[in-house]
Amino acid sequence: MAGTVSLAGCLESLPSASSGENGISLGTLFVNDHHDGVHYQIQLERDNEVVYHEEIEVGSEREAIDPTWSTEPAEYTLIFATADTMRAVSIPDDVEREMGDADADCYHPEITRRPHGIVVDMHPHEELVIDEGVC
Repeated sequence: MAGTVSLAGCLESLPSASSGENGISLGTLFVNDHHDGVHYQIQLERDNEVVYHEEIEVGSEREAIDPTWSTEPAEYTLIFATADTMRAVSIPDDVEREMGDADADCYHPEITRRPHGIVVDMHPHEELVIDEGVC
């Protein structure tokens, strides 16, 4: 699945999170794919402002993207694309079920390839191994 992936031109049709009172603190973003050499184009919007936009290559190890964005509570839109998938996820609205009942101070989204497709899991900071994620 080598090749360049681009979100250019596709973003206008995807919904964005709107600024509001549902914000959460978002720390390290993880990408986990069991296939070697998969290219991910990732864009993170914080209250409708692009705060991260890069293409990364994911190997057999989980990739970690530490926050360069403010970790103060906000609403986010996480947009990601591979050669065969493109998806936008509004955080916290689209992932509240994955967040469970935890009332964590900070959450870590993880883009994960599963047999049925690519999903976004949310992990409370308190459940991560020490030094695994930054808030």
